[in-house]
Amino acid sequence: MKLEAHAVIHEAALLGACREDVSIVERDSDGCVLLTSAVEAEKIIEVLSRALTMNIPTAPGTVSEEGDRTVSWLSPRSWLVHTAADEADDVIEAVGRAFPERRVHASSYGDHMCWFDIKGKGAEDLLRQGGFLSLERAGLPVNAIKRTLVAGIPLLIRRCAENVWQVGVERSRADYFVGWMTETQRDNSGRVVG
Repeated sequence: MKLEAHAVIHEAALLGACREDVSIVERDSDGCVLLTSAVEAEKIIEVLSRALTMNIPTAPGTVSEEGDRTVSWLSPRSWLVHTAADEADDVIEAVGRAFPERRVHASSYGDHMCWFDIKGKGAEDLLRQGGFLSLERAGLPVNAIKRTLVAGIPLLIRRCAENVWQVGVERSRADYFVGWMTETQRDNSGRVVG
């Protein structure tokens, strides 16, 4: 069963609340599939790559892209496939055919997450106000992903380009995250900072 799409960002709430150097857009047509392996990655990575017709990342925090599909490394035995919503079932079926003994399990993850694109020169500063983004001296590298806390909210954060971030938040915490982003951009007098 799939949930009906539910917009978290209410445009009226964000009108005038965003800094001029940041745009926040909720993604509404994404499909996500969580892949988990019961065995070491090196034992399944070649078959999994063939099943998805793309390279599967094997290094921490890395992302592979092929067309509109990305595969992100989450742990030594788990990956997140980000694809068009209508292709998520195809990914699940392909993994099922490649691993009938269930050494790798694919499950729909799209209903669980709410995704946002955060863009602009001020995007990194906005995210840093909520927490620690990376141990790297230069910050989170482009095309890297990690799990972290921002404003006390667990999320997945991917740096797609210098000033482009993709953020995945558990659907149950998405309203709080959007509220935090909006309020963080205001000063103590209630005026919008930007």
